[in-house]
Amino acid sequence: MAAPLLPDPGEPGAEPPAQCNTARRPCMTSSGMAPPDAPQVASANLRLRVGNLTVQGRITVATGPVKPQAVLPALQNLVNAVVTASEQELADTGYSVSCKAGCGACCRQPVPISVPEAYFIRDLVEAMPEPRRAAVKARFGAARERLQAAGLHDAAMHLGQMSVPDLQRLDAAYFDLGLACPFLEDESCSIHADRPLICREYLVTSPAERCARPHAGGIERVAIPKLSLLLHPIGATAKGDSTMALSVALDWADAHPDTLPLHKGTDWVQYFLSRLGELPASSEPPPPPVRPTADSDVVAGVRLPAGDVAASAMLPVIQALADEGVRAAVAEVEAIGDRVSCRAGCNACCHHLVTVSVAEAHRLADVVARLPEPRQAAARRRFAAAGQVISGWDRVGELDHLLATAESKPDLEPAFMALGLACPLLEEDGRCAIYEERPLVCREYLVTSDPRHCAFKDDDDARHLRRLPVAMVATAAAQLELADDAPRHYDRIDIFRALAWVAGHPDASPRLPARRWLERFALRLGESQAAAAVTGRRIPEVPALVPFGGRGPKPAEDDTGPGFDIPMPPGAVSAEAMLPSFRAYTNALVANAVEQVVAAGKSVSCRAGCGACCSQSVPISTVEARRLAALVEAIPEPRRSEIRGRFAETERRIAESDLAADYDRWVTHSSARDRHIPHDYFKLGIPCPFLEAGSCSIYEERPLVCREYLVTTPAENCSRYGDPTTSIELVPSAFTHLALRHLETPSGARTAETVPLSRALSWAAAHPATDAPLHPARVWMNRFLHRLENVKNYGYAVRSLSEDGGKS
Repeated sequence: MAAPLLPDPGEPGAEPPAQCNTARRPCMTSSGMAPPDAPQVASANLRLRVGNLTVQGRITVATGPVKPQAVLPALQNLVNAVVTASEQELADTGYSVSCKAGCGACCRQPVPISVPEAYFIRDLVEAMPEPRRAAVKARFGAARERLQAAGLHDAAMHLGQMSVPDLQRLDAAYFDLGLACPFLEDESCSIHADRPLICREYLVTSPAERCARPHAGGIERVAIPKLSLLLHPIGATAKGDSTMALSVALDWADAHPDTLPLHKGTDWVQYFLSRLGELPASSEPPPPPVRPTADSDVVAGVRLPAGDVAASAMLPVIQALADEGVRAAVAEVEAIGDRVSCRAGCNACCHHLVTVSVAEAHRLADVVARLPEPRQAAARRRFAAAGQVISGWDRVGELDHLLATAESKPDLEPAFMALGLACPLLEEDGRCAIYEERPLVCREYLVTSDPRHCAFKDDDDARHLRRLPVAMVATAAAQLELADDAPRHYDRIDIFRALAWVAGHPDASPRLPARRWLERFALRLGESQAAAAVTGRRIPEVPALVPFGGRGPKPAEDDTGPGFDIPMPPGAVSAEAMLPSFRAYTNALVANAVEQVVAAGKSVSCRAGCGACCSQSVPISTVEARRLAALVEAIPEPRRSEIRGRFAETERRIAESDLAADYDRWVTHSSARDRHIPHDYFKLGIPCPFLEAGSCSIYEERPLVCREYLVTTPAENCSRYGDPTTSIELVPSAFTHLALRHLETPSGARTAETVPLSRALSWAAAHPATDAPLHPARVWMNRFLHRLENVKNYGYAVRSLSEDGGKS
């Protein structure tokens, strides 16, 4: 549009002519009645280009002189239209908004509103009937008292004057108060139709529960052009004081008489529309920058301290790197269908024996010293009380020895937890008093198992605990002050006695330039990816999921498989396209198992030309069934017809046998009582349709279960499969075929669809692949490995030959 039609708000200037030539009618109140002396209004249908969105809407405004807050309903309608268009664009990409009625997590943040909105909120409250008006004002008053007690009220009144780092600190401190918006009732907005513009613009696609801990990361906001920014210049002071927190809106309005200018409503609209082109190109308010390449003094969104500094001064940067690593690990876990089970209000890990490094101990002491009263005094009392309990503990000597030597004492932590001590930084409401400054080990402690296992009440808890696989940033940071050639031992301090320790140990850290500290941190982290991370190229590599409880191969980079140099397809692919990678992985595991068998003095009996096992009922995954059907289609005639004929003959023989009904049930709902069915099927003597001259005609493409079926007993025993007098000893299997069956099922699902190989063609014809999910190869591989951990027969994969003689 053309240049603004209004002078800068608040400055004198001639009023431009109205631009809307539409029918006029009286505006209506929320009750549906026209107010006395209702002003004349103008309505217009708008079609606008806002960012990448085409937005359509209808607005109605007064044609006479009004304050800018009188035009807010029109802007609200325009923002609603923008949000609707953004949601539609989001839906087209396969995502959806996770915000739902009753979720008020975002209503505990310091919501910034503009000057016109503050006056609008005041007028809205004043117009409420009693006793609701008194109740809402009482909640505003309670918010004032909480903010004043925490020392945050003045900052909340002047958000526009604060720097980005100060705003981030305020945001964290404010959220830690758990202070709900005064308009929040039963976790829903009581002024939803009149809520501020920024509230309308805040939507997420990530799980809604993450908003309960916004500073833990992982929140994925919907990209929406922020029209709320158009209001910020109106009423701004020379000092840049343009916004305040919604919770202090009444206080701000009372302290600042309304001197906003009067202009025609139509001119206000023209003014706002003319400013649309000035909105930031990004539709998301800029978060802390992520490694800007143009600024070598910023790492992970945190500016490096200048000059020579102590190790503790580097902790904000290292914390940011740890947070990025955790976010990457969470994304990896969620990509394979699992999820982090940590939630706000669960503080089981806050009763663990938490240890911190020397640098962190000094940093914690500084952070506690900055807590506002009375929270600081309360925290110091908790530290003192915890210290007294530990001093009187009969195993305190063992604890001190453990901290000094790092020797393993597996029974010490359960014994410590039996003391019932909570972290001194855990406040009465169950939240961490210094969440944004919490130790690195706390940042890295996330679990995917049931949170109750974090209580460590017994060995069962320890066995079932599954922690998020993250880089060992806490360990690397603890070694930060060690010289490069020093032994990798370092002092540790339990967090319960950290303040007392700092009081007796002044900070003796060497002072080095920040870049030198980063180089040392990269070295300590011990991974090549870390070295790249601190120079702004990559975040520390997160160890991917490893099957077999930490044994065996693990995933490598995007283009190679897990530890065996297995090539994987580039880009986003289907599960079927991953079959060559899964086969190669299975082959490698089988080769390892065969080596173990040979080392134990046994040998594999399977030989070319022996097709005894090819008369068994072979269960395969749906992915393999579709692949085999496509493979048959690609075989030239007349061989294709011959194979199809064998498949049809197999299905005919099953249907005509006495086994038919039981076989159908077994295929779809296998249970323990059906164990005889595979043996009865074998007695039918139906060979696999791919068996030709005693050998597999698709050997390179054979299913995973066929690859894993190797025996150490005489091969002729397989011809008597099901005979109780004949033993068949298998080579220990990793059961990758079970993992493949569960590949596309939700994490933790106990059942998955299985297809008998004999019915692969008919099944694939009845179940054409539509909208097959596409993922990067590494996501598929990690999901495959995760399913491998969860299969029911997982124990066979890790049982050593010495334990069972290879009879698995």
